Amino acid sequence: MTRKLPDRLVLSGDEGMGMLLVIGVLGLVSALVAVAGTIAVTTVKSSNNRVTYEQALATAENGVDYGLSQLQKAFDDTNSDWPTPAPAAQNATSGCNLAQIPQLATTDAAQKVEARTNLRTIALTPACLRQGAVGQYVIWKPATPLVNGLYPKYGKVYAMSFVPRYDPTNPHMKSRLLKAEYLFMPYRPTNAVLTGGNLSFDSSTRVTTAYGLDPSEASVHTNGTVSVSGNPTVTGLVSSTGSSTAQSNNFTSAQNVGGAVIQTPTQRIPLVRATGLYAQARNGHPEYATYSSSTVFDASTYIGPWYDLCSDGFARARSTGDPCTSSVTLNPGNQNSFRGWTYLSGTHVWKASNTTQSGIYYIDKGSVDVGVGNGSIANITVIAGAENPDDCTNKRYGNITWDHYDMKAPSFTNLFMYADSDISTSSNWSAGQGVSSPPVISGMFVAGDQMHMETSSAGAVGSLVVGDQCSTGNPDIATTNEIKNPNIYYDPFSDAPFTSIISTTLWLEYVG
Repeated sequence: MTRKLPDRLVLSGDEGMGMLLVIGVLGLVSALVAVAGTIAVTTVKSSNNRVTYEQALATAENGVDYGLSQLQKAFDDTNSDWPTPAPAAQNATSGCNLAQIPQLATTDAAQKVEARTNLRTIALTPACLRQGAVGQYVIWKPATPLVNGLYPKYGKVYAMSFVPRYDPTNPHMKSRLLKAEYLFMPYRPTNAVLTGGNLSFDSSTRVTTAYGLDPSEASVHTNGTVSVSGNPTVTGLVSSTGSSTAQSNNFTSAQNVGGAVIQTPTQRIPLVRATGLYAQARNGHPEYATYSSSTVFDASTYIGPWYDLCSDGFARARSTGDPCTSSVTLNPGNQNSFRGWTYLSGTHVWKASNTTQSGIYYIDKGSVDVGVGNGSIANITVIAGAENPDDCTNKRYGNITWDHYDMKAPSFTNLFMYADSDISTSSNWSAGQGVSSPPVISGMFVAGDQMHMETSSAGAVGSLVVGDQCSTGNPDIATTNEIKNPNIYYDPFSDAPFTSIISTTLWLEYVG
């Protein structure tokens, strides 16, 4: 017996086909939704991996930057290397108190394997891990080969990152390895005047270049702001990091439209530290070659002789350690007087006179002043070291006050004056040669805090660098940077003798 289905359940051919289409479309849409979801999830994961990968690179760069900055500081402070890892007794600032790891591999491929192995080993010591912006890193900086066995010149820094943190059990941890090669290059001033703080010009000031040089190179920059009185002359670019409203009709660079100061980024100013300069000179840099009594003056060489003028009134030979620690006393029978200098007992002040003889004079934990009369010194460099140079609250001495005595040529390579604190000059003095005819003999004036340069005489051939490391300066000498009336003749071809700056020659990522 057969049973007949109700008419309403019987589908015609068209209705059956429609049902199949609906089912097919639903299946297709479901598949597309599934694919889209998979793609979305994959995209999110890929994006996250990419972000983490970039974070790992940034963290490795943090490591290289930190290593290079610490190396520069070690060089500035003590003329020494910064091997990492190293026992605390050899490098207390490395933060990684392990035995030094020398670089043994000689080919790039082998050095890549060696660096990766050493850095992963270093990372096993928690104290050696440093925190970057978004992850952790470790550094390996092999000991640097020393030039003449005395001071660092070039080398390599390796850094490996771990994001989000070092955890070898985490399969999602990202790691990248960077290598930087560096070279210490003598600092060369790129401005006629460079200051860290605000700078004021008087109307009679003129900044240009020495004989035979392009006047447009005589630029002025301050990391603060510029103010002017009247219309001082500058033949090169005048710029400031702060917003300056000053202008002069005699700012002649085409970039100083309408004589207005233009705004440019901060410029790096090397650390000014007299003891650092002493260490570099003491440790036999080639540019500070040993002098002899028969040395003939040459503006490109260090001719000396070098004398330490100490706060007990004695002059001593340059020591192999800290200033004024030599056992050789040069004025044993004439305390407080030496080669035209007089010590003012109890004041930490050595006073030059118009009979001061040529030489390099390092005033230790003291300041410099001048006596009466006019004089001309064939070749001289004056260096004033402060007491507590790193503590602005308790920093004392380290100032140079100078007038009336012409400085014909520097006795120390390209350096006339170097003061931990302030330099203040006035009244009829000049420094260098080559204003209107050859030869050009120039030198730098370097102040750690502030500089007030004034003269109505021929002015100075060379350049000015002011650190503004302590903002208040010495109220008895100078509290702001001011250039009033002098002519400054810039010489761009004089490497600075007081420090060298790290220059990276290679920046490379090791992959694979």
